[in-house]
Amino acid sequence: MIVLQGMLLGVAIAAPVGPISLLCMQRSLAGGFGAGLRFGLGIALADGLFAVAGALGATALATLFGTLQPWLQRLAALYLGYLAWRTWQAARAAAPAQAPTPGGYREIATGFSLTLANPLTILSFATLFMGLPPSAASLSSQLALAAGLFLGSLLWWLALAGLCGSLRRTLKPRWQRRIDLLAALGLAGLGLFILLRSL
Repeated sequence: MIVLQGMLLGVAIAAPVGPISLLCMQRSLAGGFGAGLRFGLGIALADGLFAVAGALGATALATLFGTLQPWLQRLAALYLGYLAWRTWQAARAAAPAQAPTPGGYREIATGFSLTLANPLTILSFATLFMGLPPSAASLSSQLALAAGLFLGSLLWWLALAGLCGSLRRTLKPRWQRRIDLLAALGLAGLGLFILLRSL
């Protein structure tokens, strides 16, 4: 039951559409289901790491990322700026759906690192675990909840990659271009937000 609750929470955390979701959609449209799934797996792994750290305590979460976080965020902001520029260029090209995307483990690493450096994700998980009722206070319950969160997050990205991958050949080029433009603007905005938070 706790794992199921965690899965529902994982879906709820992953589902809101933001720059990372738009990038997953763009990856799926550009590279197919596999590309989107690998990117989503990286996001889910970062969510799982945050969930485990949150299960070990909010102080553990803060200690784990406290010293390295500003530098991780600055690197992520620079990388987001680069991705925004590449995505914008692809959107203005004649065939944006053919824009190059990272392959293999690089897509997993990209999704993982961008989620890891996102302060909103950190805040979400810290708030979640600090607000748990006493009935879920045992370590075993919290680790089961963390496992459910990972599975729920992975399930969401699997569904999103599958949907966008199936639309890849039927979506008109102008809509693919619009998604690329939205993804580029979202990535640039997230990069600026992360950079300002790191200063």
